[in-house]
This record gives sequence, C-alpha cells and structure tokens, in this order.
Amino acid sequence: MTRMMFVESSMFSELGYDEASKSLTVRFTRGQLYRYHEVPGHLWLDMQAADSMGSYFSKNIRDVYRYEKLEE
Repeated sequence: MTRMMFVESSMFSELGYDEASKSLTVRFTRGQLYRYHEVPGHLWLDMQAADSMGSYFSKNIRDVYRYEKLEE
C-alpha cells in the first residue's frame, strides 16, 4: 500500500511512492488519482527535490511511464 503525503504544489495535492512495486501515485489538485508504474526510485527522489515538482513530473514521468487512472 502506498503511503500518500500532502505536498505544496500547483499541480498535485498528494504524492506517494511504493518502493517494492516502483509505483508513483499522484493526486492532482483537481482530485484525479493516477498510478504510474515502474518509475525508478531516483526519479521519485529527484522529483521531491526539484524546484517545480510539476515541471519535473511533466518532463520525466508523465508521458514516459505506463499509468492507470484510479479515481476521478
């Protein structure tokens, strides 16, 4: 189970990463919940340290990794 954490971001309200399954779960500010699969742990760490998590996500994760929509 992925533990979610609240973040200060204009794109996300919550983020979580499951190291065992290498899955990144994101809740966008509009409420949609997505899970991105097989995301390397270093990208999760880099995303947290980025000046803009949203920009980092858009450039390095969004259109690169397989995903599923979990909630509207």
